[in-house]
Amino acid sequence: MKEESKIVELLAEMLKKFDNHDDLLKELIEGQKHNTQEIKKLNASQNKTNISIGELRLSNMRLAESIEHFFKIEERVKKLESAVFNKPG
Repeated sequence: MKEESKIVELLAEMLKKFDNHDDLLKELIEGQKHNTQEIKKLNASQNKTNISIGELRLSNMRLAESIEHFFKIEERVKKLESAVFNKPG
């Protein structure tokens, strides 16, 4: 009889532990769902950031081209001035 009650007692303890594990598992699943949502938000934000970086890169390239064009015009003006006013270059 003692052994049977001991077995029942052990089984009851195991059942409590399984219930506790079930609750922990539910918490982990909810946490994982929350993490997944946050990751999706971060991915969307990262995509927007990447698009913005691409636009800035393109703007910088256009600015560099404009500056280069300006310097070419300046060189042409200097050559014209030296030819018209007989100034050495």
